[in-house]
Amino acid sequence: MAAGLTGGGYPDRDFVVSEYYGKQKWVNPIRMYRTREWKYNRYLVHGEELYDLKNDPDEMVNLAADASHHARKDELSSALDRWMAKNGDTDFATYWPTNRDGTRLK
Repeated sequence: MAAGLTGGGYPDRDFVVSEYYGKQKWVNPIRMYRTREWKYNRYLVHGEELYDLKNDPDEMVNLAADASHHARKDELSSALDRWMAKNGDTDFATYWPTNRDGTRLK
């Protein structure tokens, strides 16, 4: 990573992972696993999202519930699970999501 910041270029990657917790009083944990062609988001209380970035670069069509894409969703979900286990991201399922004013969601 430091090489990229100093002009040496970034390493070629097959995927990136992103973690989001919340802001101000709002707690809305999200994990994202992204390849060049696919993006998978997992929310604690809002389900999942799956986007075909090659054909839908603006992420307008969530394919997570589309049966024809379940294999891809399962593949990316499993890859995210492996990454979380390998990197000690064990707190995700224990967070308490809230609404924007900080009240816990049930």
